[in-house]
Amino acid sequence: MKKISPKIRQKLKIVPNQILQSSILELSNQEIESVVKEELEKNPVLEELSTSTSFSKENYDSLFQSQDEYDSFFSNIPQEDEAEDFLIKQINESILSESEKNIAKEILFNLDRKGFLEIEIELLADNLNISIETLELVRNFIKENLNPRGIACLDLKEYLLFQIGDENYLSVQIIYNYFEDFLKQNFNFIQSKTNSNPERFLEAIELIKSKDLQPLKDSIVKHEIIIPDILIQLNKDYHWVVVENDKIMQKYKISSDYLNAATLNKLSKNEFSFVSKNIDKAKLIFDSIQYRFFILKIITEQILIIQDLYLRGDQKYPSPMKMEDIALSLDIDISTVSRAIKNKYFDSPIGIISFKDLFGSGIIKNTEIVSVEVLKDDLIFIINNEDKSNPYNDAELKDKLDKKGYDISRRTIVKYRQLLDIKNANERRI
Repeated sequence: MKKISPKIRQKLKIVPNQILQSSILELSNQEIESVVKEELEKNPVLEELSTSTSFSKENYDSLFQSQDEYDSFFSNIPQEDEAEDFLIKQINESILSESEKNIAKEILFNLDRKGFLEIEIELLADNLNISIETLELVRNFIKENLNPRGIACLDLKEYLLFQIGDENYLSVQIIYNYFEDFLKQNFNFIQSKTNSNPERFLEAIELIKSKDLQPLKDSIVKHEIIIPDILIQLNKDYHWVVVENDKIMQKYKISSDYLNAATLNKLSKNEFSFVSKNIDKAKLIFDSIQYRFFILKIITEQILIIQDLYLRGDQKYPSPMKMEDIALSLDIDISTVSRAIKNKYFDSPIGIISFKDLFGSGIIKNTEIVSVEVLKDDLIFIINNEDKSNPYNDAELKDKLDKKGYDISRRTIVKYRQLLDIKNANERRI
C-alpha cells in the first residue's frame, strides 16, 4: 500500500480546520453558543462554568469593574433577523455559478426588514466591482426564483409591478405612471388620465389592492435577540479601546480532569484515544472562535482609522469605505471581511451600529471623497432655498452643485432627487 507523505497528510488535516473557521467566522454570538452547546452534549471533555467563575476581570480593568457591569453592558437588545439563512440556503441550492452566488449573497446581505434592497444599485455594483448589468441579472434571478418571490425589489412600486406582471395592463399603467397619485388615492384624476371606463378602472384598482406590500412577511421574519459582538470605547486619554464580547469563551472550557489524565498517562490506550479525539474537537472549535474574535477585532481597528470622527460623534455621516479597503489594509481576502461583519453589531459612543452600515461608496467634492449623504444634504439645502415661483430645473441644480465642488452628471442629480422623493421643477413651482 502506498504511504501518504507527511506533507499531504498535513494538508488533508488543515482542510477541515479551514472549513470550520470559515463557517464560525460568519456566525452571530447566539449561533456560536448553539454550536458550543451542541458540542457540550456530545463531548464529555467540555464543561460549562458558572457565571461567578467565568468572568475574567483582568482583561477589562479599564472598562468593567465587576461582573454586573460586564453583564449590564452586553445585555440583550431586541432586533429583527433578516431571514438571511432561509434565503441563502436557496441561493446555495440554485443553478447560479459560484461567482453569481457570491453576488446574490451580497444582495441578500443588503436587504431591509421588508425584503427591499436598501442600497443603491450603483453603489452595490461599485462595492462588488462588477457591472450594473451583471448585478441586475443576479437580482432579477433572486426576484423571480427565490421564495418568497419579489425579494430584492428596489421599492414598493417595483414590487407591485412584479406581482401584477401581465395580469392587467391598466393596473400596470396606473402603478407605472401614476404611483404617487395611487398612494394618495386620487382615483378620479387617474381615471381621467387613463381614459378608462369605471368598471375596468375599479377592477384594476382592486387588483392592485389585493397585492402584498412587502416581500418578507411576519411568518418568515424571525424575532431574536441581538447582542453586540464588539465594544468600542474611548479611554481616559481619548484613544479607542476595542473589546470583544467573549462571554461564550468564558462560559465553557475543556475539563482539567480529562487534560490531566491524558497528560499523566492515566488512561488505557482506548481511553486515551477517545479523550484525545474529543479534546482535539473542542480545541478546534475554541480555536475557530478565537480566530473569529481576532479577525473581527482587527477589522474593527481598521474601521476606527477611517470612521474615527463619525464614531466620536464629530461627523454627521460615515466616511466612504469599501470592504476592499479593509481587506487591502489587512492583506486578507474580501470574502473574509464580508463573512466577518455579516449580521454583526458593535456598541459605540453613538449607539449600537451594524458593521455593514459603515460601508458605502462616496462622491468627489472639492477633490475629496465624501459620503453620498453629504451630496443629498447639499441638494436639499439648494432646493429648500430656491425661489418657489421659479424653482431650479435639474440642469440648474447641476450647476449649483458644480459650484460646491461636485463633478457629477445631470442624470445623477435626477437619480438622487428622486431618491429623496423631491418633485421636478414644474411640480415644485408655486
